[in-house]
Parts: sequence; structure tokens; C-alpha cells
Amino acid sequence: MSRDVLMHLYEWHSMLERWYREGMDGDEPSMPAPGYKWRDIGALNQKIWDDYQEVPLNKAIKKVTKSHRWVMNLIDRHSTEEIMTK
Repeated sequence: MSRDVLMHLYEWHSMLERWYREGMDGDEPSMPAPGYKWRDIGALNQKIWDDYQEVPLNKAIKKVTKSHRWVMNLIDRHSTEEIMTK
């Protein structure tokens, strides 16, 4: 797997973490990211690519492994009903 794919996945994990935290605090998360609307997804994807060009593959693997673990732990902490309820 390429570094670019891993870092893209890592960044989406990070956005999920922010959405979750803001939502649980009663705030309205900026989705998909602050300053972007869903129609701007191409520009957001380009920014993600630009932001991680200096990250070596071994660091990308560590980052996405850690963020994946966080996402899986989040899922395990909630029932299916909680996950499917806004």
C-alpha cells in the first residue's frame, strides 16, 4: 500500500475523531472539514495529499495503525443502535 493511501486514510480517521468529539460535546461538526463542503471534496483530497508528501512510509504505517486502533475502539464502545442513531 502506498504512503499516499495510508495518509489519506489517517486523515479521514482524524476527521472522524473530530466529528465524534464535537458531536458528543453537543456542537455541530464542520463536515467534512473546516472550510470545506462535501462539494469541495476534490480540493480537500488535494490538500491532504499535499500535507503528507514529506511523511516516510514507515511513519505513515505507524500513524494509520494508531488511528485505526482508535476507530475500532470507538466502535467497540458503542452498541449498533448508538452507532446508527444521529
